[in-house]
Amino acid sequence: FEDGKFGKAVLVEEGTTNLLLYSEDFTQSVWGKTRINVSSAGTYLGYSVTRFTPNIPEQSSVVDQTFLASGAANRTFTWSFWARGQTNRQFRVNFYGGVSGTFVSYIINLTTQWQKFTITHTFPSNATFATIQWGNAAPYWGIDYTDWIEVAGVQVEEKPYGTSYMKTTSSTATRSPETLTIPTAGVLNPQEGTIECWFFVS
Repeated sequence: FEDGKFGKAVLVEEGTTNLLLYSEDFTQSVWGKTRINVSSAGTYLGYSVTRFTPNIPEQSSVVDQTFLASGAANRTFTWSFWARGQTNRQFRVNFYGGVSGTFVSYIINLTTQWQKFTITHTFPSNATFATIQWGNAAPYWGIDYTDWIEVAGVQVEEKPYGTSYMKTTSSTATRSPETLTIPTAGVLNPQEGTIECWFFVS
């Protein structure tokens, strides 16, 4: 059950895979870390929160993971996550396809309140692998900021939109397509009934 406009409702979703590894443990070596410290910062919505803090002011600070080792050309992925900043600020998230011309940045505006961000990207035809990065945003993508940001519920899936989060560890996490079955025994009369509908003939 999920919260919705009119209260709780049943969420039924299609199949998908979170392609990232260790989505809640950025201390693992699969996450590259350049001039940045990562630390646990509690939980949010039941997800483990990670804090990123640049450790060399005025230089680029990056956290990254290659989630697809080959075959990224012309494929579309959506990266979703929750994030907040120590201050209201910009932050840069990047997709990189392995060769020149495949590095694309998206600027997000953090506040001190948690927000969910969803970014969809299609890799060009010359992309060889697929990497995501978080980096400080300023005139260039890695300078000027020393305050922390926090992230939670990090997911990358091969879809043109995001779906609900699945935690991963040493392997990806897959959700099978879901179906909803409503038993009708004792509810519907199999011998008689009425069907109502609207139709329009042009």
